Amino acid sequence: MVKGIVFDMDGVLVALHLDMDILQEKLKEVLEARIEAQQIFSVCEKLSVEDHERYRKALEALDKVELDAIDETMEIFPETKRALESLKEDYELILVTLQGKSPTYKVLEILGIRDFFKAIFTREDSFSRQEQIKLAVDFLELPCEEVLVIGDRRNDVRCARNVGCKALIIKRPYKEIKGMAVISSLEEISKEIENI
Repeated sequence: MVKGIVFDMDGVLVALHLDMDILQEKLKEVLEARIEAQQIFSVCEKLSVEDHERYRKALEALDKVELDAIDETMEIFPETKRALESLKEDYELILVTLQGKSPTYKVLEILGIRDFFKAIFTREDSFSRQEQIKLAVDFLELPCEEVLVIGDRRNDVRCARNVGCKALIIKRPYKEIKGMAVISSLEEISKEIENI
């Protein structure tokens, strides 16, 4: 029986539509090297241990690009607030995101849903989605099998399963993904929970 739900933010509750070219340019200014998009978080994680000053500057650059995207390109999925409002009546809700704390809280304030979540884990807590899910499960003090993770990428599902949680992937527009439970709207979560 599902008692807690862990949500990713970008791609699930909203779409930030980050411009990766701008992001890479901002990081290049700070780190004096071009970082490939798929390596950004691993480079930042390494810096967090090796060079705190450059790490701080990299996080500031990431936050700036994300905050600009919120103002300029963010898409709010129309069912987000309504679906979460309904789900919070029956489930403990947690948010995990690789966005920074400042951009995350800004999104939640815009949506009016910050208080819906019992806890929020951002990249300041961990750059690892699997570690973020583990933090969420530990916070909820629930058995892993009673926690459902809602993400928008295969990695979200893989990480949830590695921790021992159930997982759903949301795709807008809907696209079947072999071996994964896929939904096209947050409003489908309650029905899917009945089938789990």
